[in-house]
Amino acid sequence: MDDRERWDAKYTGELGRREEGPDPFVVEALSRVPTRGHALDLAAGTGRHALYLARSGFEVSAWDVSPVGLGILKERARAANLEVETQAVDLLRRPAPGLGEPFDLVVCVLFLDRTLLAGLSRLVRVGGHLIFATVTTDYPGDRPPARFRLAPGELAGGIPGFEVVHEREHGGRAGILGRRIA
Repeated sequence: MDDRERWDAKYTGELGRREEGPDPFVVEALSRVPTRGHALDLAAGTGRHALYLARSGFEVSAWDVSPVGLGILKERARAANLEVETQAVDLLRRPAPGLGEPFDLVVCVLFLDRTLLAGLSRLVRVGGHLIFATVTTDYPGDRPPARFRLAPGELAGGIPGFEVVHEREHGGRAGILGRRIA
């Protein structure tokens, strides 16, 4: 079963019926950036962050590998009278999808591919922001697997192409707000 099929199956089940609010670090970090412009929810799933960004005043695009998850996002956006442009994108595919204009803000939560980290700067315009949050190796439980976790302190060291504006690490969770530098 490939990644798309695996996530489609998850979103067809319980995960697709669950409605969660945005990650607390995203809410905290978003209070530190302008709430206008074009934002991208990367690895959007069913769109908890895309919907939050749209409600906050952004023009929003959402990318995810799962057409099922994006379909749920579209339904939720329609029900809330919000506009979110969706695109099925396999972020693990090489090369990454082509882009038009870079985004003013990119949000990526609980998706970790170290190769993608190195290339995130090409998604964000100079002066724009990145909100990235994930789990670390000291996160309780066995999910996600170790290869999808960062070492404690690793994210605080920064992401190539970004200056750290704000960071938080606690309880096996790490988040960073970065500003794209030239």
